[in-house]
Formats: sequence, structure tokens, C-alpha cells
Amino acid sequence: MKTTDHTHLAEPVSLCETPDAAIAMLDAEGTVVGWTHAAQQLVGYSAGEVVGRSAARVLPPPADARRASAFAEQCRARGGWSGTAAIRHRDGHTLRMTLRVSLLRGRDAGIRWLVSVTDIGSLSSGTAGGPVRESLIARAPMGIVVYDPQLRCVWANDAMERHDGVPRHRRFGRGLKDSLPAIEAEALEVVMRQVLESGSTTVHEYRAWPPADRPREHAFSASFFCLQGADGTPLGVCAMTVDVTGNRRARERLAILSEASTHIGSTLDVMRTGQELAELAVPLLADHALVDLVESVPFGVEPAARTGTTSGRPQLLLGRSLEQTPFQEDDLLLAEELVTRAALCLDNALRYARERTAALTLQRDLLPHRVQGGAAVEVASRYVPADADHGVGGDWFDVIELSGVRVALVVGDVVGHGINAAATMGRLRTAVRTLADLDLPPDELLAHLDDTVRRLNDEDADVSDPVPAVVGATCLYAVYDPVTRRCTMARAGHPPPLIVDAQGRVTIPDLPAGAPLGLGLGLVPFESVELELPEGSVLAFYSDGLVESRGEDIDVGLQRLGAALAQPGASLEDLCSRAMKTLPAQASYDDVTLLLARTRALQPAQVASWDLPNELVTVPTARHLAARQLRQWGLEPLVTPVQSIVSELVTNAIRHGGGPSRLKLIQHRVLTCEVSDTNTGQPRPRHPRILDEHGRGLYLVARLSRRWGSRSAADGKVVWAEQDLPSTAGAL
Repeated sequence: MKTTDHTHLAEPVSLCETPDAAIAMLDAEGTVVGWTHAAQQLVGYSAGEVVGRSAARVLPPPADARRASAFAEQCRARGGWSGTAAIRHRDGHTLRMTLRVSLLRGRDAGIRWLVSVTDIGSLSSGTAGGPVRESLIARAPMGIVVYDPQLRCVWANDAMERHDGVPRHRRFGRGLKDSLPAIEAEALEVVMRQVLESGSTTVHEYRAWPPADRPREHAFSASFFCLQGADGTPLGVCAMTVDVTGNRRARERLAILSEASTHIGSTLDVMRTGQELAELAVPLLADHALVDLVESVPFGVEPAARTGTTSGRPQLLLGRSLEQTPFQEDDLLLAEELVTRAALCLDNALRYARERTAALTLQRDLLPHRVQGGAAVEVASRYVPADADHGVGGDWFDVIELSGVRVALVVGDVVGHGINAAATMGRLRTAVRTLADLDLPPDELLAHLDDTVRRLNDEDADVSDPVPAVVGATCLYAVYDPVTRRCTMARAGHPPPLIVDAQGRVTIPDLPAGAPLGLGLGLVPFESVELELPEGSVLAFYSDGLVESRGEDIDVGLQRLGAALAQPGASLEDLCSRAMKTLPAQASYDDVTLLLARTRALQPAQVASWDLPNELVTVPTARHLAARQLRQWGLEPLVTPVQSIVSELVTNAIRHGGGPSRLKLIQHRVLTCEVSDTNTGQPRPRHPRILDEHGRGLYLVARLSRRWGSRSAADGKVVWAEQDLPSTAGAL
């Protein structure tokens, strides 16, 4: 750009306002003394936020002061430094950038450091760029001159002399007219004044004949940056120039890098990424390529630290077998860029593999390993995680045995993917089990679960985040009673179940959808629906991943699932397998969960019940009725403890119920004794004092039974207790 009398400036090749780098100037102590608009665009900090402060504000400091000092000395000894570095953005995230530090000298042995930062992605854009990118691609020296607002030279580096032959001491304090013909100097001064006035960056390409190679025309690319002070006023213009005459091969390398940006890392599969690197390298770069991955990488394990004398730097050792032109240093640079890009993709894939492995492990631990429906239902299930690109989701299912032979069936889906979704799923599954132990009706259980999800959102909210993350989930909860063959269910935004009768007819119950959990939409209470199901009916609970597909209506998926389940006489395992085969051939973008339950019904001989008047004289009668029934069932060893339990429960019902009560005995895998009354208050065990006459009944019930409890009923409550069957007795 600056020439002697033997150098002539040609017409500009191009003039644009597309910066190829962000520029900042530091003093000898590392304090920012000049900032640019391009730097603000890249890292988010304005000039007022960084000028006058340490560069560590945007450059994360080394691990210790000794390393920082050694790095500074290395820069002074070598006249600069270039490589990749982590740059801190104003919003807190870190950018991986190509960084170049250049030493500038001024009068009186003063020094400045010019830091140029380039996005690694821009190196492979394939478009023509400014001098910073050209210098990085071609490893060419870059000339740098800084002018004050009067366009007089105040700082320069040694490389500029190689471009135009003007010694550094002849530049200081002089303008362009002192070293260039008037016409050429005026043309460049116009450009530089525009940069000063607008604060923008201009990329300027031109031709010239440098003294070192005067017979041959050279092409130069220059970028002009406006350096700003803390208050945003212009401090001067920085001109950065590089000889791009030999950039034909650089353009070819840029084309390869551009292709690499679309072909390498198309998936999060580490083996596929390595194969993509090899396929791109041959034949664009080499005749043969071998990608050697650390053994632990494909399995999602963090590789061990490098040991031995390996430097970790690329080496140029081999020649070519087919191409006669031997490999050169710039080929080595290209290979390094390709490997760097692949390494970033592999690192992302490795991080994802570790997270996916952790999420899958967590989810497998949280989901039931074996589901049993007791005497109420026969069950089978399937779970298929989402594909590798989308990550493990938050699907869950459960089968919970309740009192009175009943069983709860639940399926849910947490919004999102990854380990957070899996962890949230575990919390909700635990909450459902806790609420199920309270024997709440389905609509009440979902209302409590909605409150739980809202509390989780409040607890996990980040006050510094203007848009806090919201946990959302859907859920379907049902309770089936094999004594009455009635099933009560409610849902919160989840797809409805399918019901398949013994003849293979498929129906979808008219079940109110309800609002999803945790989204603050639950203005309308959840609604329960009660159905009477014939014995042998199949209930299908599933997540949306089984019936939803991109470009397809959900009704099509429901019809496909119903057709797979409409197989009279088929086992539940066979039905699960048939349902899974309806999934599309391509990998699913969401988890797939299926829970099938075939209803059972207790035989009338397994249940005995009696209505009792609200009189204390009824207690002996209740004891007698229970004892007679137990003897008929062959459960003679249980007569004495059950009579004591019946006495206590019936007495409490008469004293506190205020109306008729009902005694029921159910023989299944255990013996269940139930007493219902019209009082809605739940019993509470007491701790009586030594002289108290009452308060020991429930304590006695607890000592005589394997477990006991109470639940709400439509017209009051039910108190129940269970007894293990004698080893010689069998269910009817």
C-alpha cells in the first residue's frame, strides 16, 4: 500500500464493507487502548466497556501468572503470536476463534500490540476476504500501519516494509502524500476518511509492484478499521495489508474448507464423523487417508491424557503416490484445518454421547425394571429411546398396586430431551407413586401433580434468566378395580388410551383432554371418566412418539396402532411387538413408550360383603360373619387376627360414621379386609397415655396386618387392612 518511487498503485480491485476480523489495540501492559465496531459485533462489548481495561475482560486469563508472563515474553521475542483461543462474549458464552497478536513499534521505542480475531467458521466460507483471513490461509506476512485522525503514521510493524520498501523510521509522523504519488494518496485518503467518519470497516483490494519483485504485478488486500476510544470517538485508522498474489491455492483450500463445513459433522455419530473426514480428504487433498480415533471415543468415554513425547503438532513426512506435485507446507495447514474442524465435531459428538449414555442410564434406573399387575391386570411394556440426534426424552410409565386388589396404570411424557428431561421424569414418577399411595382419585391426583410441577418450575427458576425454562409434561392416570370391573381415568394433555375388547374391536374413550402439567393452563379442573370393562379387555397406554410422525396426521397413527392391537387371542408380548413394527423405518425423533394391560376379574367366590347397621351390637355379628367366611375359604389360621381387625374397624365406623357401614373380605394374593362408612374424615393413629381407655384400635390393626390404610370413596371412606395368606392356602 505504501510505496517508494518504484511502486505504482493500480485501480482498486474491490471495495466493500465486509470485515474479515475484529481488531483491538493493546498497550505494552495489555490494556485495551483502541476498539473497533467489528470487535463489538463479535464479542458484544462496546468501546466504553473495554477501552482502558485489561484485555482479560474478553480473553480468559491463563491458569497462573507465570504462564501469562511467559506468553508475553514469547510474543515480544517472536514479534507476535497466532493460534486458536477462547474469547469471552459479553453474554457469558465462549467463542473458539483464530487469534493473531502483532507487535507494532512507534517512535522512542514504544510498542503496541494489535490483536486480530477471526471466526474459525469464516475461514471456510469460500468468499473473497480481507487481509487477515488471507494471511491466515496463506501464512503470508501481514503489514500493519496505524494512522492518527490527521492520517499521519504513528505505529507500524516490520512486515510492512517488505510490501512497499519504506523503512519504519521514514513513516512516523508522515502522511500518504509523503511516500505516494498525489493521485494514489488522495484516493486512499478518501477511503480512510470515510472509515473515520462512519466507524465502519472497509476491505480494499489493489495491485502494486513492490521493490522486492518489481517486474511482477502483485495483488494486495487491505482492511481499514476505525479505532475508537472509550467514548466512541475515532482515535485513528488501522490499515492491514497482505500480498495475495499466490492465493490461487488458498482459494482452492477455501473451497475444500467450505465443503468440509457441510460434509463433516453432519451427525453426532463419532464413527460417521471420522468417515466423513476421510471421504473428504480423498481425492481433494490426498490419495489415501486414515483417520485414527482414540479407542475410547466411539464408546462415549473421555480419552485419557496424552502421554509420552508426542508433540500434538502436524508433521509433513510423506510424498504423494499419484499426484506428481509433492505435498507442501500449505497442504499441511489445510490438513490441520480439516482435522481441527473434525476434532470440534468429534468433541461435540463425544460430549453428546456421554450425556446420552448418562441419560439412558438414569432413565433405565428410574423406569420400572419389571411391572406386575397383581390379580387385577396382566401387563407388558416397551420403551424405545429417541434417535442419537434428538437425545433421550422424558417418557415414563408405571404400574402401581393399590389396596383392595386395584391397580393404577400411568404413562407420562416430559417435554424436552437429554439428561434434564430424564431427571425430571424421575421426579414426576416418584411424585405419582407418592400420590398414588394416598389412594386419590385420578382427577385429584393430576391436580396435585400439576401443583408439584409448578413448584419444580419455581424452585428451578433462574432469577437472572429473563425467560426461565419451564418444565412441561403430560400424563394419563387410570385405576382399575377387578372386583367391580370398573376403570376410572383422567388425563393432562396426554393422548387418550385405546381399549380393545376380546373380539378385537378398538375404541377410544371420550376422555376430556385436560391441560398439560406445569404450564399454568389448568384453569379448568381435570375430569375423571369411569368405564365398566369386560374381562379380557386390553388397555393401551402410549406416548405420542408411537402415533405421531412428521408430515402425517395423528389420526393415521392411531388407526395404525389400533390395527396392530386388534388381534383377538394374541399375547400382550406379541401385541407389543406388532405395535413397535408400525414405527417408521427412519429413527424416531421422540421416545416411544407402550404399556398394555389386559383386565382380569375376581370370581364372585373370592369376594364376600355385608351391610351393617349403625349399632354397636353389630360388632359381634361382623366378627362371626368374617370367621365363617374364612373357614369356608380354608383360612382357619387367620380367624383370630381378622376378627380383632374387624372388631376395631367396625367399631370405629359405627362410632364415627353416623350411618350404615359395609364389611368386605377379598381373597386374592393376600386377604383384604375393608370397612366403609359415610364419614369422610381419615383415621389418624393416636398415642394414648397409660390410663386412656381408647385410642389403641388402629395401633392394634397395624400390629396384626401386613399393611393398612384408608382411601376416599364417593359417599365417605374405606379403611382397609391386609393379611398374608397361610402357605397352605391358595386363591380360588
